[in-house]
Amino acid sequence: MIKDWSSTFEIIKKYLNYLLERFKEDRIIVYSGYLSFVT
Repeated sequence: MIKDWSSTFEIIKKYLNYLLERFKEDRIIVYSGYLSFVT
């Protein structure tokens, strides 16, 4: 049971990291697009 919970936690952590990376990339894309639009 605890082992299952631990592996589930690992999966959740990896998923959150993946979401965070996607979010950062999206923000960079949006930000650079905004900069090129403004200047």
